[in-house]
Amino acid sequence: MGSDYISNAISYAMTSPFGVGNAYYHFSKKETYVDSVWGGAFKKETLKKLGGFNENYIKMQDYELNYRLRKMGGKILLSPKIRCNYFVHKSLKDFCKQYFIYGMWKVKGIVDHPDLLAFRHLIPPTFVIVLLFSIILLFFKLKIGVIVPASYIIANLLFSAKISIKKGFKYFIILPVVFAVMNISWGVGFLCGFKKYGIPKINIKIIINSFNNVK
Repeated sequence: MGSDYISNAISYAMTSPFGVGNAYYHFSKKETYVDSVWGGAFKKETLKKLGGFNENYIKMQDYELNYRLRKMGGKILLSPKIRCNYFVHKSLKDFCKQYFIYGMWKVKGIVDHPDLLAFRHLIPPTFVIVLLFSIILLFFKLKIGVIVPASYIIANLLFSAKISIKKGFKYFIILPVVFAVMNISWGVGFLCGFKKYGIPKINIKIIINSFNNVK
Protein backbone atom coordinates (compact mmCIF):
# COMPACT_ATOMS: atom_id res chain seq x y z
CA MET A 1 0.00 0.00 0.00
CA GLY A 2 1.08 3.56 -0.65
CA SER A 3 0.66 6.87 1.13
CA ASP A 4 1.20 9.42 -1.65
CA TYR A 5 1.04 9.78 -5.43
CA ILE A 6 4.23 7.90 -6.34
CA SER A 7 3.94 5.17 -3.71
CA ASN A 8 0.30 4.54 -4.70
CA ALA A 9 1.37 4.13 -8.32
CA ILE A 10 4.14 1.74 -7.24
CA SER A 11 1.68 -0.33 -5.21
CA TYR A 12 -0.68 -0.57 -8.20
CA ALA A 13 2.17 -1.71 -10.46
CA MET A 14 3.22 -4.32 -7.92
CA THR A 15 -0.26 -5.86 -8.04
CA SER A 16 -0.42 -6.03 -11.83
CA PRO A 17 0.56 -9.07 -13.94
CA PHE A 18 2.43 -6.67 -16.24
CA GLY A 19 4.72 -5.87 -13.35
CA VAL A 20 5.00 -9.18 -11.48
CA GLY A 21 4.08 -11.80 -14.07
CA ASN A 22 2.35 -14.84 -12.60
CA ALA A 23 3.49 -14.23 -9.01
CA TYR A 24 -0.07 -14.80 -7.86
CA TYR A 25 0.37 -13.72 -4.24
CA HIS A 26 0.56 -10.13 -5.52
CA PHE A 27 -2.91 -10.09 -7.02
CA SER A 28 -4.84 -13.39 -6.89
CA LYS A 29 -8.39 -13.18 -5.56
CA LYS A 30 -8.96 -16.92 -5.29
CA GLU A 31 -7.47 -19.63 -3.13
CA THR A 32 -4.91 -21.65 -5.04
CA TYR A 33 -1.62 -23.53 -4.72
CA VAL A 34 1.43 -21.49 -5.77
CA ASP A 35 5.20 -21.81 -5.94
CA SER A 36 5.82 -19.14 -3.31
CA VAL A 37 4.16 -16.60 -1.03
CA TRP A 38 5.39 -13.59 0.85
CA GLY A 39 5.03 -13.68 4.63
CA GLY A 40 3.97 -17.32 4.74
CA ALA A 41 2.83 -19.06 7.92
CA PHE A 42 4.42 -22.43 8.71
CA LYS A 43 4.22 -25.03 11.45
CA LYS A 44 7.20 -24.94 13.80
CA GLU A 45 8.07 -28.57 13.14
CA THR A 46 8.05 -27.92 9.39
CA LEU A 47 10.52 -25.05 9.72
CA LYS A 48 12.76 -27.17 11.92
CA LYS A 49 12.70 -29.99 9.39
CA LEU A 50 13.65 -27.54 6.64
CA GLY A 51 16.45 -26.07 8.72
CA GLY A 52 14.78 -22.67 8.84
CA PHE A 53 15.57 -19.75 6.57
CA ASN A 54 18.91 -19.72 4.78
CA GLU A 55 20.74 -16.85 6.51
CA ASN A 56 23.18 -16.55 3.60
CA TYR A 57 20.38 -14.88 1.65
CA ILE A 58 19.99 -11.15 2.19
CA LYS A 59 17.05 -11.17 -0.22
CA MET A 60 14.73 -13.86 -1.55
CA GLN A 61 14.80 -15.81 1.74
CA ASP A 62 11.08 -16.59 1.48
CA TYR A 63 11.29 -17.86 -2.11
CA GLU A 64 14.28 -20.06 -1.30
CA LEU A 65 12.53 -21.48 1.77
CA ASN A 66 9.36 -22.14 -0.19
CA TYR A 67 11.42 -23.88 -2.85
CA ARG A 68 12.92 -26.28 -0.28
CA LEU A 69 9.46 -26.87 1.15
CA ARG A 70 8.13 -27.88 -2.27
CA LYS A 71 11.16 -30.10 -2.90
CA MET A 72 10.40 -31.85 0.38
CA GLY A 73 6.93 -32.66 -0.95
CA GLY A 74 5.05 -29.81 0.69
CA LYS A 75 2.50 -27.51 -0.90
CA ILE A 76 2.01 -23.77 -0.54
CA LEU A 77 -1.56 -22.54 -0.35
CA LEU A 78 -2.33 -18.94 -1.18
CA SER A 79 -5.44 -17.67 0.60
CA PRO A 80 -6.76 -14.16 -0.17
CA LYS A 81 -8.58 -14.36 3.18
CA ILE A 82 -5.25 -13.73 4.89
CA ARG A 83 -4.47 -10.04 4.67
CA CYS A 84 -1.42 -8.00 5.59
CA ASN A 85 -0.15 -4.50 4.88
CA TYR A 86 2.99 -4.03 2.79
CA PHE A 87 4.30 -0.48 2.55
CA VAL A 88 6.09 0.28 -0.71
CA HIS A 89 8.89 2.78 -1.41
CA LYS A 90 7.99 6.44 -1.83
CA SER A 91 10.60 7.22 -4.49
CA LEU A 92 11.32 5.75 -7.91
CA LYS A 93 15.04 5.73 -7.08
CA ASP A 94 14.53 3.43 -4.08
CA PHE A 95 12.06 1.34 -6.03
CA CYS A 96 14.58 0.93 -8.86
CA LYS A 97 17.26 -0.17 -6.40
CA GLN A 98 14.86 -2.63 -4.77
CA TYR A 99 14.02 -4.40 -8.03
CA PHE A 100 17.61 -4.36 -9.22
CA ILE A 101 18.59 -6.23 -6.04
CA TYR A 102 15.63 -8.61 -6.45
CA GLY A 103 16.77 -9.51 -9.96
CA MET A 104 20.38 -10.00 -8.89
CA TRP A 105 19.52 -12.23 -5.94
CA LYS A 106 17.24 -14.33 -8.13
CA VAL A 107 20.38 -15.45 -9.95
CA LYS A 108 21.92 -16.46 -6.61
CA GLY A 109 18.90 -18.66 -5.94
CA ILE A 110 19.03 -20.26 -9.38
CA VAL A 111 22.78 -20.92 -9.09
CA ASP A 112 22.16 -22.72 -5.78
CA HIS A 113 18.99 -24.45 -7.00
CA PRO A 114 18.95 -24.72 -10.83
CA ASP A 115 15.41 -26.15 -10.97
CA LEU A 116 14.13 -23.06 -9.15
CA LEU A 117 14.21 -21.24 -12.49
CA ALA A 118 10.77 -20.43 -13.92
CA PHE A 119 9.82 -19.13 -17.35
CA ARG A 120 8.76 -15.75 -15.95
CA HIS A 121 12.25 -15.14 -14.53
CA LEU A 122 13.72 -15.02 -18.04
CA ILE A 123 11.32 -12.44 -19.44
CA PRO A 124 12.80 -9.22 -17.92
CA PRO A 125 16.48 -9.97 -18.74
CA THR A 126 15.53 -11.15 -22.23
CA PHE A 127 13.54 -7.95 -22.72
CA VAL A 128 16.51 -5.82 -21.61
CA ILE A 129 18.87 -7.58 -24.03
CA VAL A 130 16.43 -7.36 -26.95
CA LEU A 131 15.69 -3.72 -26.11
CA LEU A 132 19.40 -2.83 -26.23
CA PHE A 133 19.82 -4.54 -29.60
CA SER A 134 16.68 -2.79 -30.85
CA ILE A 135 18.03 0.62 -29.86
CA ILE A 136 21.26 -0.08 -31.74
CA LEU A 137 19.27 -1.39 -34.70
CA LEU A 138 17.32 1.87 -34.86
CA PHE A 139 20.38 3.50 -36.45
CA PHE A 140 20.54 0.90 -39.21
CA LYS A 141 17.08 -0.63 -39.69
CA LEU A 142 14.53 1.78 -38.25
CA LYS A 143 11.44 -0.25 -39.14
CA ILE A 144 12.83 -3.40 -37.48
CA GLY A 145 14.46 -1.67 -34.53
CA VAL A 146 11.27 0.09 -33.53
CA ILE A 147 9.22 -3.12 -33.18
CA VAL A 148 10.21 -4.11 -29.62
CA PRO A 149 10.24 -0.59 -28.09
CA ALA A 150 6.91 0.26 -29.74
CA SER A 151 5.32 -3.04 -28.65
CA TYR A 152 6.46 -2.51 -25.07
CA ILE A 153 5.21 1.07 -24.98
CA ILE A 154 1.79 0.01 -26.29
CA ALA A 155 1.48 -2.82 -23.76
CA ASN A 156 2.70 -0.55 -20.97
CA LEU A 157 0.16 2.14 -21.85
CA LEU A 158 -2.69 -0.37 -22.08
CA PHE A 159 -2.00 -1.81 -18.60
CA SER A 160 -1.46 1.69 -17.22
CA ALA A 161 -4.78 2.81 -18.69
CA LYS A 162 -6.59 -0.22 -17.27
CA ILE A 163 -5.34 0.60 -13.78
CA SER A 164 -5.97 4.34 -14.17
CA ILE A 165 -9.61 3.75 -15.09
CA LYS A 166 -10.11 2.11 -11.69
CA LYS A 167 -7.71 4.13 -9.54
CA GLY A 168 -7.78 7.56 -11.13
CA PHE A 169 -6.61 9.01 -14.44
CA LYS A 170 -3.91 11.05 -12.68
CA TYR A 171 -1.93 7.79 -12.38
CA PHE A 172 -1.79 7.35 -16.14
CA ILE A 173 1.05 9.88 -16.18
CA ILE A 174 3.32 8.04 -13.76
CA LEU A 175 2.38 4.36 -14.16
CA PRO A 176 4.20 3.83 -17.49
CA VAL A 177 7.38 5.12 -15.83
CA VAL A 178 6.87 2.89 -12.79
CA PHE A 179 6.35 -0.18 -14.99
CA ALA A 180 9.46 0.63 -17.03
CA VAL A 181 11.56 1.09 -13.89
CA MET A 182 10.21 -2.17 -12.49
CA ASN A 183 10.73 -4.29 -15.60
CA ILE A 184 14.09 -2.91 -16.66
CA SER A 185 15.74 -2.69 -13.22
CA TRP A 186 14.81 -6.31 -12.44
CA GLY A 187 16.14 -7.45 -15.81
CA VAL A 188 19.39 -5.49 -15.47
CA GLY A 189 19.82 -6.79 -11.92
CA PHE A 190 19.36 -10.36 -13.17
CA LEU A 191 22.04 -9.87 -15.84
CA CYS A 192 24.42 -8.29 -13.31
CA GLY A 193 23.82 -11.32 -11.10
CA PHE A 194 25.75 -13.42 -13.63
CA LYS A 195 28.91 -11.47 -12.82
CA LYS A 196 28.36 -11.63 -9.05
CA TYR A 197 27.15 -15.22 -8.65
CA GLY A 198 28.05 -16.94 -11.90
CA ILE A 199 25.94 -18.27 -14.75
CA PRO A 200 23.38 -20.83 -13.54
CA LYS A 201 22.78 -24.15 -15.23
CA ILE A 202 19.67 -23.87 -17.36
CA ASN A 203 17.47 -26.90 -17.90
CA ILE A 204 15.14 -26.33 -20.86
CA LYS A 205 12.76 -29.05 -19.64
CA ILE A 206 12.33 -27.24 -16.31
CA ILE A 207 11.61 -23.96 -18.08
CA ILE A 208 8.99 -25.59 -20.29
CA ASN A 209 7.35 -27.23 -17.28
CA SER A 210 7.26 -23.91 -15.45
CA PHE A 211 5.57 -22.37 -18.50
CA ASN A 212 2.94 -25.11 -18.61
CA ASN A 213 2.39 -25.00 -14.84
CA VAL A 214 2.01 -21.28 -14.35
CA LYS A 215 0.74 -21.49 -10.76
